[in-house]
Amino acid sequence: MNNFTILHLSDLHFDVNNDETITDLHTRLLNDIQLEMQYSDNITIVVSGDLYNQGSSKKNKIILDFFRKLHEILGEKVIDVIIVPGNHDKKLDNDKQKYKNGFINYDILHNPEPLDSDCKKQEWKFFNSSFSNFKNLKKDILDIFEIENNSSCTYECRVVNIEEHNILFVLLNTSWLCQGHNDERRKLRIGNFQLQELNSQYKKIKSEKNIDLVIAVGHHPLNWFTGYDQDLITNSFLSKEGLNVDTYLCGHTHNRDIVNWYNNTKSLLTLVSGIGWPNTNHGEIPQNDEKKEKHTYSSYVFNLDINSIDVYVRSTNDNDEFNTDFSMYKNDHESKEKKITVPIKMRNNKSYFVLYTGVNRSNKSYYFNEKVVDEMLIVSKHISELKYRMKTILDKYVLDFLKAINNNIDIDKENGFNTYQEELLIGNGKNKSPELIDLIKKNKQLVLSNFENYLGAICENLGNLIVEAKWNNAEDFDDLIRLHFRYCQKEENNIYKKLIVKIPNYDEDKLEYADYELSDMEWEDLLEASWKEKHSLVYSVNKNICKKPIKDVWHNFITAIPNCNSNYFSYRNDKRPLLTFGITVNHQKYDDYLYALSFFEFENVLSSIIDDYLNTFNIEISQFSDYCMKGMKEDE
Repeated sequence: MNNFTILHLSDLHFDVNNDETITDLHTRLLNDIQLEMQYSDNITIVVSGDLYNQGSSKKNKIILDFFRKLHEILGEKVIDVIIVPGNHDKKLDNDKQKYKNGFINYDILHNPEPLDSDCKKQEWKFFNSSFSNFKNLKKDILDIFEIENNSSCTYECRVVNIEEHNILFVLLNTSWLCQGHNDERRKLRIGNFQLQELNSQYKKIKSEKNIDLVIAVGHHPLNWFTGYDQDLITNSFLSKEGLNVDTYLCGHTHNRDIVNWYNNTKSLLTLVSGIGWPNTNHGEIPQNDEKKEKHTYSSYVFNLDINSIDVYVRSTNDNDEFNTDFSMYKNDHESKEKKITVPIKMRNNKSYFVLYTGVNRSNKSYYFNEKVVDEMLIVSKHISELKYRMKTILDKYVLDFLKAINNNIDIDKENGFNTYQEELLIGNGKNKSPELIDLIKKNKQLVLSNFENYLGAICENLGNLIVEAKWNNAEDFDDLIRLHFRYCQKEENNIYKKLIVKIPNYDEDKLEYADYELSDMEWEDLLEASWKEKHSLVYSVNKNICKKPIKDVWHNFITAIPNCNSNYFSYRNDKRPLLTFGITVNHQKYDDYLYALSFFEFENVLSSIIDDYLNTFNIEISQFSDYCMKGMKEDE
């Protein structure tokens, strides 16, 4: 499987007031990374700003020592390092001096006009020089990991090649207009010139190589920009003519978050992480024992082949030890796996399945949730088990048939019996000898009678599987599930009569059978709709096409018509089915089970099971229908 890992570090804040050694917090961070990354490969380290505190380069030695240790831990697993500046990586005193001297015009912050190429020509060189310490530090970190990068710009596009995939990283400088370290929410500007240059780089790269994924990295969340600039960035991220970003990684808030936004054409996943201030005094934000800041880092495993990201979040506890951040996980599955899984590209991910409605009607969409996924697993197992059981039952009918004809005619037990058995069992009875075909014709009543029992076994076994899976409590035994086949008497083209009814654990002493009896059904409503749609239909999704409501004792049902080649008769200029199948339930807790049966196209499952018998014994459903009608007349 093609996958790669991003180790997301942000807001490391190597504090100027600390000693000349790595803090205990950063040491624990390194130890935890060593533990967590031991099974990871193809690692890209992403640092989304704020290596420094207030732009000071006094702690370069500590920062470089940290990354040397990180390199010792991860070694050759690291394929690239992506670093963007944060507001603390900017030397503010540099800006202030130039502002006093008239070189920088901070009025552009409040100018609603775009910050275009003219703005860059006039202002950028002064702002850019405020990141000189950061740029030197970034180069030194890349040298530690032996990564070449000749760019001296604080924003750029760069491609990381991972096996057969090209991942484009868009590095943003979201901090260039920051004026301080206070809350600048809704005040930041990105600058048209920056997005335009990045877009030009992106187009040039795209013209030379295929890009499989675009990941943008910036320090600030998008909602920290002015409304105008947030729209500017968002439009560029979402447009195929723009940067076409799939995932945005950021920090700044010293928090962790996952935001998955999408519309009908594009999706954008935002992943936020941040270590935050060490729990020591650093000048601006005092810390105390009563309120310690939670420190967080994250790792993301991008599974490119299956369009998913495994998000692992690690946060400190009260003892500043890193642990799985269970507060991020919203269900038992996520807590058990210690991760959150999200799609890389939401628009490539069909997160719902279709519940079919009648012809010329709009189908319904059922969005997946944990409950329905569990139900689908149950139904999938039931389908497999039902096929296995029915194959075993069919083998038994083959043996019973051979034993019956052996009593009526002289068959060589050493040769004939085994030969016929092999012909019937292998290949669903294809390539039978003329002698065997003649024996089947002579014993057709037995074959047709056994077929009726075979249909009954389908109902009985599926009903038992449902009971075994769903009846866990005493009150469940008051539930009712009715499985049935109807058949059409061709002389009464509009009426489908009871053929087989099975109600698991039916208690005659408790119930008035008349209330639960299977009534005749006319050719209309779900029967007709399911036949024309060529798909099983559920009553609760199709109430508006049913002329008669379901009986009060029942809640819901599914109609599935086997699509076997012989399951039809001609009626005027049309065709209608001879056999139909249904399951009726008296409680809404079975709804998802019926929906899952529809999802798995249970009509095709039925067809396969029924065809096994038909092909084995060379009969057609029309012959069985004639057999049923003859039996009905004899009963009368």
